[in-house]
Amino acid sequence: MRRPRLLLACTLAMLTLAACSMPFSVTVREHEVPANQLRPLDPQAGGPNPALVGDAAEASPSSAAPSTIPTPATTGATPPPSTTLQPTPAPSTEKRSAKAGPSPSTTKQLTRQEKKRKVIYLTFDDGPWVPYTDELLDILAEYDAKATFFVVGEMAAYHSDKLRRIHAEGHAIGNHTWGHADLKKLSDQGVADQLTQTAETVGKNMAPCMRPPYGSADSRVRRISQELGYATVMWTTHAWDWERPPAQRMAEDMRKATQPHLNLLLHDGGGDRTNTVEAVRLMLPYWASLGYTFEVVPECAGRLPENQRQ
Repeated sequence: MRRPRLLLACTLAMLTLAACSMPFSVTVREHEVPANQLRPLDPQAGGPNPALVGDAAEASPSSAAPSTIPTPATTGATPPPSTTLQPTPAPSTEKRSAKAGPSPSTTKQLTRQEKKRKVIYLTFDDGPWVPYTDELLDILAEYDAKATFFVVGEMAAYHSDKLRRIHAEGHAIGNHTWGHADLKKLSDQGVADQLTQTAETVGKNMAPCMRPPYGSADSRVRRISQELGYATVMWTTHAWDWERPPAQRMAEDMRKATQPHLNLLLHDGGGDRTNTVEAVRLMLPYWASLGYTFEVVPECAGRLPENQRQ
């Protein structure tokens, strides 16, 4: 009896060793959050939600999505910048230079004398953003230059101090939608909500102009915007600043744009804009030496009437 028991024990030991040496795998399923459950900007949770703010977000809203836009619960907090966001125009493979783009909507006829006048309309999208909005305002003040800031409502909700400074120093605050949405993909009500929510946040200093994120606006979007009191403003030139090239290269590119009236698209938000700030610092004295003045986009002069901010 002793021998069979010994054999049985040896067999069990060998089977146990074989089982321990066999490879195994564990499948881990990540919890996927539905797109309609993504939270809006939460400064306490690490900054802006790229699904809602900034140009790298591949916005794909649909008319079936709820038109109610979430409102931040608190104000005054400073969401840290994210480096994953990119600006409005899509990158191009063309040879790098100051790039012409869509012409701005024109609601005012320029006289022959005005057409000859050298004017640059500096425009900054996707802010307010720390620290770049303040840095740009400091440079603009040094040269008594005026600009137009197309703000994203979600960012504006957390930076009311920046909005006050922009207005106090003579600049215009344009509407760049609440969540940097592709307006062509929204329902009529969705378009209206994106603009109205931002106007309510900005308040009485909201200018009567909007710039559609990604430059995405068709006749329907323009019509709805006009009904809400907004002129649709695009740009004539941009400086490739979404690619974050060196400031000197951006400045060299911008020097190639020599037409009398320049509507220049730049960014004070949506990521690291250090090079954009430095390029503006380099270019303002150069443009001033050529006789250019720096003014608010004409369509953005004045304020949106109170009954159209709600």
